[in-house]
This record gives sequence, C-alpha cells and structure tokens, in this order.
Amino acid sequence: MKKVLIVAYYYPPVGGSGVLRTLKLTKYLPQFGFAPFVLTVRNRSVGMLDPTLLEDVPQEVKVTATLSAEHRFLRAPRLLGVNPKWFLVPDVHIGWLPFALRYGEGIIRKEGIDIIFATTPVLTSLLVGYLLKKRTGRPLVLDFRDPWTQDAFATFPTRLHQKLEEKMESLVLQSADHVVATTKEMTQGLIAKYPFMRGRCETITNGFDSSDFCGLNRSASPDRFTITYAGSLYGLRSARHFLAALRNLVRKNRELHNNVRVVFVGRKDKEALRLVQKLQLKDVVEMTGFVAHRESLQLMMNADVLLLVMGQGEAVGNGSRTVMIPGKIFEYLAARRPILALAPPGEVSDLIRETGSGMVVPPEGIEAIEDAILKSLDRWRAGALNVAPCDVSAYERKALTAKFVRVFESLCLGERRSIN
Repeated sequence: MKKVLIVAYYYPPVGGSGVLRTLKLTKYLPQFGFAPFVLTVRNRSVGMLDPTLLEDVPQEVKVTATLSAEHRFLRAPRLLGVNPKWFLVPDVHIGWLPFALRYGEGIIRKEGIDIIFATTPVLTSLLVGYLLKKRTGRPLVLDFRDPWTQDAFATFPTRLHQKLEEKMESLVLQSADHVVATTKEMTQGLIAKYPFMRGRCETITNGFDSSDFCGLNRSASPDRFTITYAGSLYGLRSARHFLAALRNLVRKNRELHNNVRVVFVGRKDKEALRLVQKLQLKDVVEMTGFVAHRESLQLMMNADVLLLVMGQGEAVGNGSRTVMIPGKIFEYLAARRPILALAPPGEVSDLIRETGSGMVVPPEGIEAIEDAILKSLDRWRAGALNVAPCDVSAYERKALTAKFVRVFESLCLGERRSIN
C-alpha cells in the first residue's frame, strides 16, 4: 500500500464538525490502497471531545500525537481585546511547529511515506507540510478548508502583518504539488490571486457519511414545530436576526410559544444566550450545548426545519458572493429535512436551489425570515413539509475520498497536474 502522512491539528477524540473531513478520509483511504499515518497534537487547545468518533478510526491507521508549546497565557491577548496575531503568526497554534517537524520527519523516513497531506483549519499545519517537503522532498498536497489571507473572518493587526502572511501563503502554495479547496469560489480565488496555481488546484467539497445515519429513525413531535441549528455560532455568523424575527412572530401570535420550538445544538454562544433572555424566548429556544456526533445527527433528523446561518459580511469579491460552505449543510442534505438558510448569494444558496432542499433568505432580512418561518409552519400544519427527491451521492465521503486518491495516485506516478 502507498503511504500518506496526514498533518491535522484536529483528530479524534476531538469532536465537532471540523474533524470529520480528516476522520472520514482516514476511514476510507485503506479501501483504495493507501495507508494513512496521522500526525496530530496531544495537548490541543480545544474543549470539545467526542470519544465516540474513535470508533470510525480503522485499526490500521497509525496516529502520532505530539506535544505543542501552547499555554493558556497565549490566549491572554484575545481576552484583553488584543488580536493575538500581533505576536503569533500565522495562528495561535504555531507552538506545534517544532514538535510536528521533528516527529513528522521521523515518520516519513522510518515508514517510507509517499505523500504528505496537510489540512487546515489550523494554518500552522500548512507550514508543517511545507517544511516537511523541504526536508524530505516528498510530494505535498495542501487542503484549504477555509481561505487564508482571503478569509472574510480574518483580521490583521497591521498591513505589515498581512503582507507577511501573504508572503507565507505564496511560499507554501508554490511548494505544493497540488492544492485542494472545499469550494469552487475558494479555488477560483486562489488562482486569481496566485496565477501560478492554475493547473494544480481543484475543488473537493465536504460531505456526509451515510453509514453515520444507520440505525437512526426520525422521531418528531407531532405537537411542536421544531427548527434546529447544528454547529457553532461565531464571528460573522450570529443568530441575532433570526432571534429577532422569532420574537416578532411570538409577539404577534402568543400561541407560537406552545407551537414552536427552536433547538441550537452545539457549543453555547454567549451572544445567543443573552439575546434569548433579553427577547424573552427561553420558553421557545433550547440550547443543548456540545453533544456527540451521532446525537447531533438524530436531532437533525427529528427537526421539521434545519436552520443554516451565515453572515452578510461573508460575501466578498466583485460579485459579492460567499466563499465558504458550512460543512454541516451536507449532513443537512443527508438528513432529508427542509433547510432554511440565512445566506448571501454564493455556493450555499446555489446548492440549496440546485438540490431543491429548502429556502434561502438574506441573513439580515428580519421580515423575510419571519415570512419563511410562517410558510414552513403552514406547510407543517398541512403535513406537506418535505424535500424534493434529489441525488446527493456525489457528496458521500467515500466518493470524495476517491477524488483525493486520484490526486495521490497521480503524484505517486510523478505527475504534477490538474486532476479532472
């Protein structure tokens, strides 16, 4: 079997949607003749653990978890309202770099690794991949799950900091034999900014694993219309406008207090908690906190409508379109429940319209959100709240792994080209 070193800061028992892309890749790679070796972190700066995900890690996957020079004091600047990028470039996880290099190089030479695969969201992972290639000469594939310098969420303390990171990004991209991005807009953005990427950059989306849904059956309340949001709220993604719309509806019709239930599944957001109290929605809104992955899937299936929240500020570029697609949307599609997306124009709205899987309204359009909730509620009362049949098998994790395998096989043959 060919051997792949996967550089990933987040890996089980860490939980959350951000770990699933790497986990499912390691699950299915052996079926395509590639042995995964995972290089990750032991003392992660993360509070969400989901040991149940370890059941998906094949026995043949070899995981090396190293130390990292990270400490709570590194978070102090953020707590004081200071951007930590004043001191830590490209991110707060840079303390992992020396440990990852030492152990990564050891694995490559001892195991005879054929391909280095480095994945975000932690940007330090890309630097690790870049330096491991410099030291060993092995082909390098980079996985951009989020943009780097083109990220709508990114902030730079000074123009000098931005220039430094753009230089780092350029060097890392130039060293890569192939680059994968999770959206077409991100792929096009990379090529537009770095024309040398043309011909060796492609899109492989996130997805879902249908085996995760095995044994799960829908169990919905016949008496309460349930809207469920699964995932974290952060940065530009705020529940503010949705909760304002919900409050307006409840004020107009007090019966909705008993008829409507909104469930936020995932780490509790301080702003959302405050707004629920302020808007007197505590009888309508429930926040579960972080739950295991399988439990979150069950809650998705039990929902009458699945809520997706994006920020208006995520629309960037001349066409004002979103670059990112929240990974949860693919599990939403697999759950076969109607989606209510608060999203600007972009790939999310395109995907929902193409699949006929729900409604899209402007993220800050409170009246449009109210109207969408009422329309969904009316359809639910009429027993007509369903999604149109649509083939979403292209987003199966195994099918997506096959696309990665084509990249890896090409590089093992000494090719450096676009995989069509």
